[in-house]
Amino acid sequence: MPRQLSTAAKVRLLMRRLGEEAAGPGRVYLVGGASAVLVGWRDTTMDVDLKLAPEPPGVFQAIASAKEVLDMGIPRYPAIDTACFAGRVREATNAMGDGQWP
Repeated sequence: MPRQLSTAAKVRLLMRRLGEEAAGPGRVYLVGGASAVLVGWRDTTMDVDLKLAPEPPGVFQAIASAKEVLDMGIPRYPAIDTACFAGRVREATNAMGDGQWP
């Protein structure tokens, strides 16, 4: 059965849950539709593509739980080159000057 579309509010709830339930430090990179929803370019996205670097203990259990509770599509392994992506995020942040998204 297809999952419900995800709004910015649902993406924020997902991030809060991951922060509360993961048992260690790490970074979450949101890409594709989820990032567009958060900056207001789109109202919804079909799924939330994310990349974890590093993967903190317990985070995959937190993702599985959030998928069910929030009725979100979260692919298991999005195809993202983390090193390349992180470099581009730094470049974009530096280009914006203040380090803040619009």
